Amino acid sequence: MTLTKTTTNPLVSIVIPTYNQAEYLPACIDSCLFQSYSNIELIIVDGGSSDATKLYLSSLENRISTETYSPVSFMDENDKLVRSPSLSYPQNRKIKIVTHETDIGATSTYNQGLSLCSGKYCTYVVGDDLIHPHMIEEMVTLLETNDCDFTYSDMLL
Repeated sequence: MTLTKTTTNPLVSIVIPTYNQAEYLPACIDSCLFQSYSNIELIIVDGGSSDATKLYLSSLENRISTETYSPVSFMDENDKLVRSPSLSYPQNRKIKIVTHETDIGATSTYNQGLSLCSGKYCTYVVGDDLIHPHMIEEMVTLLETNDCDFTYSDMLL
């Protein structure tokens, strides 16, 4: 099958259910935020974690909107390296965060996340998984250019 890039850009909701996955959750969220496809909504549902998950989630939106890095931009006329601060995260992602104080169970975290989706398409990524940087783009392309109702990605161990 040959993929042809889609010209539409529908919203895709990615549900991230999590429970006591503070060690892995930042990498999971980063793999979703740094997708090549830009029209993404993240819905993170913490099912009542007792580890550092809540602490991480409470600072996430601020970190995304303010964290910077300073790569070398050019060398000036005096042979000095000039660095220009840039925001670390893409700024065009929508994020919804839901936390619970007590364990609501895995099924409830999935169901609550899926009930909050507003995208044309939705998927989920468990809080300790990573996704390929082009996964959402490739899945949307398939859905938009073929007569199919469902697509899924393969797994790499």
